[in-house]
Amino acid sequence: MVCLVPCPDQAKCFEYMVHQGDKLNQIAYYFGVTMKQIWAMNPWLNNGTAIKPGEILRLPPPTK
Repeated sequence: MVCLVPCPDQAKCFEYMVHQGDKLNQIAYYFGVTMKQIWAMNPWLNNGTAIKPGEILRLPPPTK
């Protein structure tokens, strides 16, 4: 089940828990956001770190 929850400390922000097999570009496509938006909200991704199950990504409001 895909679930977004509002960020506790930021408006227009949602949190998504990474699941096994998730890929960043697939998450972006599924929620209708851009990779650039995801990178801007998750600066730790900019160093080439791969996402892992259980990690929390911050996303802008979905468009899909």
